[in-house]
Parts: sequence; C-alpha cells; structure tokens
Amino acid sequence: MVSRSLKMFCSFLSFKISVT
Repeated sequence: MVSRSLKMFCSFLSFKISVT
C-alpha cells in the first residue's frame, strides 16, 4: 500500500529536519 511508503517518507523528512 502507499501508506507504508508515505510513512517512511514522513519519517525520513522528520529525520532530515531534525538533523538540519
């Protein structure tokens, strides 16, 4: 399903924002 990809993408974005 797309929701899993979306969740991973959100997680990745959160991580990037946290690191920046």
